[in-house]
Amino acid sequence: MIKHKRKKYLKIGREIGFSYILVFLQFIVGPLLIALLTRILGAEKYGIYALFSVFVGLFSLILQPGLSQYLITKLPSYEEKKWPLIFFSVISFEAVFVFAILTIFYFSPLGAMFLDVNKLATYKSLLAVSMVIIFFSTIGGIYDYYYRAKQRINLANFMEFFRLKGWALPLFVLFLLFRRFDLFQVFLAWGIFVVLTLLIYFWKTKKELFYFIRSGGAQYNLIKPALIFGFPLISTSILSWVIAASDRYILNYFTSASVVGIYSLAYSLLGTLFTMAIIVSSVILPYFSEAWWKDKKQYSTLLNASLKYGLIMMAPGLVGAFVLRNELITLISGPQYIAAAPVVKTLLLYPLFLFLSSALLQVLMVRNQNVFAGFVFLFGGILNIGLNILLIPPYGMHGAAIATVLSYLLMFLLTLYKTRVHKLLDYNFVKLPRIVLSAIIMGAAISFIHPTHALTKLITLAVGAGIYFALLFLTKVFDKNELKLVRGALFSFKKIL
Repeated sequence: MIKHKRKKYLKIGREIGFSYILVFLQFIVGPLLIALLTRILGAEKYGIYALFSVFVGLFSLILQPGLSQYLITKLPSYEEKKWPLIFFSVISFEAVFVFAILTIFYFSPLGAMFLDVNKLATYKSLLAVSMVIIFFSTIGGIYDYYYRAKQRINLANFMEFFRLKGWALPLFVLFLLFRRFDLFQVFLAWGIFVVLTLLIYFWKTKKELFYFIRSGGAQYNLIKPALIFGFPLISTSILSWVIAASDRYILNYFTSASVVGIYSLAYSLLGTLFTMAIIVSSVILPYFSEAWWKDKKQYSTLLNASLKYGLIMMAPGLVGAFVLRNELITLISGPQYIAAAPVVKTLLLYPLFLFLSSALLQVLMVRNQNVFAGFVFLFGGILNIGLNILLIPPYGMHGAAIATVLSYLLMFLLTLYKTRVHKLLDYNFVKLPRIVLSAIIMGAAISFIHPTHALTKLITLAVGAGIYFALLFLTKVFDKNELKLVRGALFSFKKIL
């Protein structure tokens, strides 16, 4: 049993290591993509891009009514031979459902209403491409979670990265060749990559698909439990979008697309920190769900690991973003976006509260407390809309930032109250004070540096990262068992794929 657990932890370690390679690539590609979009499109067009991308995110969430969460939390409770039947039954229902909803939306007055209300009437072609992106992104997202449920984490994370960031490649090529591209080309590249991702997934699951077809195709008795599980999460998906994105629409209503573009830059920059922190949780989640059913002690261990390694990545990012906010904004998008720097300071804690609430929501999911999860998002959504309407007119971007931070704070407090995870925390293992101290010392060390050129800014970031991780080892944030695990993971890194 001990040998089996050690083997599993080594596998998790390798998957976390590979995931951080993808995070590193995303850390490079993400800011480069933001830099390209902001510099080539300009603030107004970047604001329009942000409005459409948020729209894509909304529909991609609400049109998979909890089905992804069902696969990753409930699939381990079924016999493995039934997994393809369950998955393809779910996918069949989802494809028909999504196609029907998108068709109705686009060809009914709803599509025109969306464009008119958001001052986007001249961009109907972008709405059409967005429909295609939504359809294939929704199906692709469910595929990601199926592979995570199968504990093929590396493949799932790579395919997600390919779908979400791979379309940056043709934009870089267009920039190198012509020094320009337009909004339609941005969304066209995005659409091509989401379609390509799904085609790759279909190819990889062709044997399972044929097995599903030979077994009679979609089975309602396998779809029904997924819908019952996921139905309460429809409101959760809608309200998560409200909290994450309504600020940009309300900001656009009261101000302009240019203001939305500047605000979106600050939001996206800090969103990178959330992505870096949540990657461990996304790797651990399938094992976390399995442990809930089979081994409660391992469940507690994985919960502590998820929080610890997420906070290890979050802490230096928050401090670095605060200390170097002006330098980061000008590095990525140029001095014309410097108005985003003060917004970074106001928004600073949003990725922390978002990470903590997201990690605890996973606890609610595996405990089958979906209704309370919907309740959490309901309160967060109502608070977010109310605060945005109240604060944006007098305070503009800062009002939207305050609304976002307070909404995620409320969600964190509600999930903490319900899950009571503080009773499961191993404070000697997490070592939060040492993590925070290391981040603060790093921030103090680089606060005296005021780099002005791109190269010196990058060097400053590298120096800060080096100081931070050196301090983690000096303060013994990692115990002997963790260091052995890391060494073992690195030794067997060639077996990742």
